[in-house]
Amino acid sequence: MRPDGFIAIGEDMDDRTLLMDESAMTIYAELDEWNIYVARSFRAFLEIVLAYATMVDAALKIVGRNAAVNNKIPDNLIHRFLEKCCEVDDRAVSEGSFWALEVARLMSHRED
Repeated sequence: MRPDGFIAIGEDMDDRTLLMDESAMTIYAELDEWNIYVARSFRAFLEIVLAYATMVDAALKIVGRNAAVNNKIPDNLIHRFLEKCCEVDDRAVSEGSFWALEVARLMSHRED
């Protein structure tokens, strides 16, 4: 059940609803009984999504069309994405945040 004062703005690849807190304009991903931090503002969210898309696009050119799906994004692109996140909203990549979990996912199931 979505709390009052939150607007659904989309979903992530795991079908978690992305929510914006109307009063603080902070973005969260909805989980069963709690929300996970995504970004401090809608603008920060858009900047981070653009950085993520740029990372994936660059990986597609280097690795091929299934780069993100197969967790084959080169480390230098992931680090560039993390740097951009820190510039925009360093809390967005803090431990347990939405983007920290996404980066961990990208780096966890790699084949040598």
